[in-house]
Amino acid sequence: MIELSKMPDHSRVWVYQSNRELSVPEVSGITLNAENFISNWISHNHELKASVGIIYNRFIIVMVDESYEMPGGCAIDKSLHFIRKQEQLFNIQLTNRLLYAYREGEEVKSCSSGEFGKKVASGEITEDTIVFNNLVNNKTELQENWEVPMRLSWHSRYLSVCLILLLFIVSSCNFFGGDEDNSKKSSDSTHKADSITKVVESQKKIKNKATTDKKNQPDSTLKKCYYEPQITELTGVLYVKQYYGPPNYGKTPEIDEKDEQFLLKLDSSINVFPIKGSDMDDIKQFGVERITLIPAKSPTVFKQQEGKTVKVRGKLFGANTPYHHTPVLMQDVEILKSI
Repeated sequence: MIELSKMPDHSRVWVYQSNRELSVPEVSGITLNAENFISNWISHNHELKASVGIIYNRFIIVMVDESYEMPGGCAIDKSLHFIRKQEQLFNIQLTNRLLYAYREGEEVKSCSSGEFGKKVASGEITEDTIVFNNLVNNKTELQENWEVPMRLSWHSRYLSVCLILLLFIVSSCNFFGGDEDNSKKSSDSTHKADSITKVVESQKKIKNKATTDKKNQPDSTLKKCYYEPQITELTGVLYVKQYYGPPNYGKTPEIDEKDEQFLLKLDSSINVFPIKGSDMDDIKQFGVERITLIPAKSPTVFKQQEGKTVKVRGKLFGANTPYHHTPVLMQDVEILKSI
């Protein structure tokens, strides 16, 4: 397997952050699994020039040289399947988007988005704290914009919240004035922290709402389903749809990559929830009418069932790449029967 350092600077990058530091045996195990995965990773029957590496015993970096061969949607889904497999094998979280990593001295730490907001409010995390911007897209960005002071990352939005609330508190004090000011000052810091936490949580709820169905409340009459690792069986009409991929996702169809995906139009809408205790609360989906299917084996059988009503079995997960065109997908899919 090619080392990360030897991949070209334009290589596309995916960063998967572990919820805890990996042990030396775990790093060795994941690296061995990655070597096996890379050696068999293909796209449209073409070998990919790719690499997987582990940094700081916490971040799994996947790189692909797109100038050598562009990875299709199915190939990217295979890499996500590899990552999810490591989650299961080593009892770690790698796809939790609500965990933020930062440096405390030389140590890399992580916490939930809500806890991060509280740390900013209390001053434990400042604008100069080094944070990890896992949204980088290529190797150059990884080298230059991954580890940066918070003020230079998208995390800086938390600073904006703090500033707005601080100005609000000051203006409120000036408005009320009087002798009560002195008594209020003693509780200002606590009040400030609590207020900021409420705003952070409010923003989180707004974001969650934007990623779910337009309905505010789930229809309790619909079938309730759960994300992986639970196995789910669903019935619907299987069909194939073509999507445009990079470089311009349909704006230049003559040169954009074309990717066919299998979809299932469900015979009845469903509500999808995280397993109890999961941190992925932002991917609840209500009134889901169609899902994308990722075959467990050869897609030939799926192609043969196009336009037919079928019963399928697999594991549900939420969309998290530009190649996912439905809010909910099902991986490791088997067709149980044609109806």
